[in-house]
Amino acid sequence: TQLPHGANSSSIFFQQEFNNWIEWFLSFPKVEASFEEGSAQPLHPDIITNYLHSHACKKIAGLPRRQGSNNAPLNLVFSMFVDCFNPLGNKLAGKQVSLGFMALTCLNLHLSIRYKP
Repeated sequence: TQLPHGANSSSIFFQQEFNNWIEWFLSFPKVEASFEEGSAQPLHPDIITNYLHSHACKKIAGLPRRQGSNNAPLNLVFSMFVDCFNPLGNKLAGKQVSLGFMALTCLNLHLSIRYKP
């Protein structure tokens, strides 16, 4: 007998606690320094080229803490992108599989390193 659709998944998921991931993320030497660079004022304040310079972000998240000030809260802003698709094509007939991925981006990072793997 054949198992119902989705019952014999061959998916592999990697997961970890968010607090552990944040600790690992912040352990990189250039990350916290990049927060300051990312929140630096733009050359042209009338033109918004970075989310962190928008009025909405300043209102919601505030600014990241200054280096050396461990007591101040560290307000991080993340963007999550999720996409799933059928790598065999969008055919209704025939074999169907699903491939998906999630990308978590810290918007506080400077643009030069924000989207690096």
